[in-house]
Amino acid sequence: MSVVLHTFDGGTVNAIDDARFYSYLTGGQSGVAEGVRITSAGGLTLHITGGWGVILGRLFTVQAQDIEVTPSVSGTQKGRLILQIDMSDSDRPARIISQAARSLPQLVQEDINGDGLIYQLPLAEYSVTEVALSELKNTTPVLQSTAISTYTQSGNILSGSGANGKFKATAGGTYTAFTIDGQSYAVQSGSESETELTEGVWYTFVLDTEDRTINFSSGGGLSNSKLALATAVPEDVAAGKTFYSGSKELKTGKGMMIDGAVFIPLNASVTISNKQSTIKCAAQGTYAKGVYSYYADITDISSVSVDISAVSGSIGAGFHTVVAVLKDADSAVYSGTAGTQTITGPGRYTIDTSSLTGYYTIVVQPGYAIGASVTVSNVILGG
Repeated sequence: MSVVLHTFDGGTVNAIDDARFYSYLTGGQSGVAEGVRITSAGGLTLHITGGWGVILGRLFTVQAQDIEVTPSVSGTQKGRLILQIDMSDSDRPARIISQAARSLPQLVQEDINGDGLIYQLPLAEYSVTEVALSELKNTTPVLQSTAISTYTQSGNILSGSGANGKFKATAGGTYTAFTIDGQSYAVQSGSESETELTEGVWYTFVLDTEDRTINFSSGGGLSNSKLALATAVPEDVAAGKTFYSGSKELKTGKGMMIDGAVFIPLNASVTISNKQSTIKCAAQGTYAKGVYSYYADITDISSVSVDISAVSGSIGAGFHTVVAVLKDADSAVYSGTAGTQTITGPGRYTIDTSSLTGYYTIVVQPGYAIGASVTVSNVILGG
């Protein structure tokens, strides 16, 4: 017969048929669905809680029991508890085995639905001497269900079951780890090793039982502790540009731009050179994009000052280093001049703008002498 239908009245469904079907439904996973937690009962004794799980689609049940583990033969050794499936053992195909060695052997995990016979599922690891064990750690993989379980939060403790979970935050703040079923899970949120919770907001996560991480798939963004590492203030960021620093409050920059591209942060300076360059210095205020550069709304601004910290080149004929406040029209032609001053050396140069309204461009222009340059350290809008 070339085709066999197993699920019909009078049909036969064998263990291998079930195993393949369940393995498909669980995505080929092997692990525990419920229970099977390991705790120390003193000395060389471990206590195992009851539970059940699946190994490559083959269901198993574990009864609550105490296990006397294999002791070390000399000094402290590594210990491990495993659940072993042996398809060649028809009398007892599943049993719990303890191991002790200086270096534990690699787990045997063969395809027991194909040509393989042995599959070893890790349950716990520990250190063991001749008389006692210590440093116990549960290593049992937990089956990853596609269903999302609802957890409850109490501080850094999450209560519930299931690898895919959600909870409504009852305690906001920054968290780097959560305790679930007595085990600590390190937070992983994108590239961050912490997450910021807001009270009343729902969060979803996936537990990685091998790496002991809780991976958040909602929330996102930098936490407050990460933002606190950013020290920029509005004066350090280009005017009109928004940024985050210190908190999750969106801030707007007030700093100075040179030619709409080069930014002068607080307490810094820039040197303007090359006789062919006319540099627009937009200072603190409200900005719009002009034909030449960014320019400022100086309505209600009584004066514009430019601090010059250095000047190079000879002051003389043909050397016209000036400070000006010029109207910047959309036609790319300056339609008016508020004021012009010749720069004769370092110092502050101020132009009265009390009668002006609208957008203007602050211009600093070196003269035509070869090597002429002016260093601007600050632009101040007064009033």
